[in-house]
Parts: sequence; structure tokens; C-alpha cells
Amino acid sequence: MIKKVLSSLATLWVFVPTLLAQQEEIEMADKFIGEGKIYVVIAVVLIIFFIILFYTIRMDKKVSRMEDEVYNR
Repeated sequence: MIKKVLSSLATLWVFVPTLLAQQEEIEMADKFIGEGKIYVVIAVVLIIFFIILFYTIRMDKKVSRMEDEVYNR
């Protein structure tokens, strides 16, 4: 467990400065923000996220119900 945490921290220590150094302007993001389409992108991402969340919760309930049926026989 400790080895995994240390290796994760070492990886972050190597890659975070590299990512922070790359602060170039992203043309596509600026275009979306300028045209107001960023809200559409955010809305679509949120819709997909909530659909996946709903599906996961629904599947969990179904699996729990099936487990109860199997174990309570």
C-alpha cells in the first residue's frame, strides 16, 4: 500500500511541473468560450455523467435484489 502511494507521488512529482509549464493558449477553448458554445459542451458532459450515474445506481439496485434472492433461499 505504501509503495503504491509513494510511486503515485513520485509520478505526480515528475509530471505535474511538465503539465504546468505547458500553459499555452488553447484556440478551440477560446473559440467555444467566445461563441458561447462552452455551455453546450458542459451541458452534454453533465447529461452523459448523470446518465451513467443513474445507470450505475439502477444496476446496483438490481444486483442487490438478485443477491438477496440467491442468499435468502
